[in-house]
Amino acid sequence: MTHLFIVCRRAACSVAASAVVVLVAILAMSSSARADVAPIPVRVVVVTTFEVGADTGDVPGEFQYWVERLPLPETLPFPQAYRHLRFNRARGVLGIVTGEGAERGAASIMALGSDPRFDLSKAYWVIAGIAGVDPNVASVGSAAWANWVVNGDLAFEIDARDMPRSWTTGIIPFDRTAPYATPASARDSMHGVSAYELDANLVDWAYRLTVSTRSRTTRHCARSARHTRGMRTRRARRSSCAATPWPAIASGSARR
Repeated sequence: MTHLFIVCRRAACSVAASAVVVLVAILAMSSSARADVAPIPVRVVVVTTFEVGADTGDVPGEFQYWVERLPLPETLPFPQAYRHLRFNRARGVLGIVTGEGAERGAASIMALGSDPRFDLSKAYWVIAGIAGVDPNVASVGSAAWANWVVNGDLAFEIDARDMPRSWTTGIIPFDRTAPYATPASARDSMHGVSAYELDANLVDWAYRLTVSTRSRTTRHCARSARHTRGMRTRRARRSSCAATPWPAIASGSARR
């Protein structure tokens, strides 16, 4: 795999009335108590979409290695969303699993942004996900910093049996007539913005900071590839393939 990073009985009337009074009093006390507690400043929010099982100790999804290796030792309840949060209080790093799909992602991030426990006003957001890659571009195990994010849900798709033979995919951006066309601007489309350019200076800073990093799995990946007959055969046929080198850090665009 390749990794991609990209920041809501009824009872007797007298009993009910008493309960309402007590409830109002409790809520007032709770609100007052929360107002006295300063929100936790968060420096970085790490956003992932899924985890296979537990946060640690089993088969990893997108979240587990962040928890184990950064680490994110503290578990914070987060019942209003998909999964509990993890936190490194010393570093100010908060980790969230949003759940897969745009609707879960939107609901989870809205819930986090509305949570009074956290001050996110100065936080950087890192969206870290597992992604595919063209073997002519990078090796398995590589990591890429995205400079553009494209909403791949906003598209038409033609059945592969009906698309022109010269096409490699039947997915076409809205308001376009062929695959891989530049998405229409919000001004020219009824569908709004579908391509978002990230802060170029920030992306470049992140890339330069990490480009010399060697993956822990680099040697393992290279060794596995050398001993896999099928991979060796495919590489022999495609000697110019970029998958020949070890995993590396790259920059490019992302489709979410």
